[in-house]
Amino acid sequence: MESVIEVERLVKRYGSVEALRDVSFSVLSGEVFGYLGPNGAGKTTTIRIIMGLSRPTSGSARVFGVELYKPGGSGVRSRVGYVPGVFEFYGGVSGGRILDYWCQLAGGCSRGVVRELLEAFPLPLESAVGTYSRGMKQMLALVMAFSHEPDLVVMDEPTTGLDPLARGRVLDFVRSKAREGVTVFFSSHVLSEVQRVADRVGLLRSGVLVALEDVSSLLRKSGKVV
Repeated sequence: MESVIEVERLVKRYGSVEALRDVSFSVLSGEVFGYLGPNGAGKTTTIRIIMGLSRPTSGSARVFGVELYKPGGSGVRSRVGYVPGVFEFYGGVSGGRILDYWCQLAGGCSRGVVRELLEAFPLPLESAVGTYSRGMKQMLALVMAFSHEPDLVVMDEPTTGLDPLARGRVLDFVRSKAREGVTVFFSSHVLSEVQRVADRVGLLRSGVLVALEDVSSLLRKSGKVV
């Protein structure tokens, strides 16, 4: 199968601090890849490099064969949706205007797709985003990430701030999109979330990839079920 993301011997240092150490993995077309690790393990650092928002100290991270932190990645970016772990919106602007503006930047969104997303994640689009709860802002970010029908969606702990019911809707939605052929890179520090959506898992600890295997193999090593 085609590799959508290829990470090879990735190293990232901040001064004397080594955030990533010789990390290598690939994400295959159409799979949900779970990137699992505790807070501070280096998950967001990896994602920022994949998305071209940070440059590695050494090694490489390619998306559809392109390193997005180098010039020439504009054609690939339109094929990628992104839910960052930390985001802000202009509080005085309505959710609908933000979504419309995003669709213009992304080169257009299908009305049918946007309607489907808003049925899954209802939002008061006429209201200013400044009145939204943390969970509602997270929902808006999810709608934006999928609205332009990307081939790959990169999600940095996308269920943070959501109540249990909303979290379940997000996980079910991710699986449904994978069945449609969308590749998803899903980071989390919660094993049960990754178990529910992922085909394969990369386990990161203190900047080192300590395991790379399918979910069933990882669960067999996780301990006794009671």
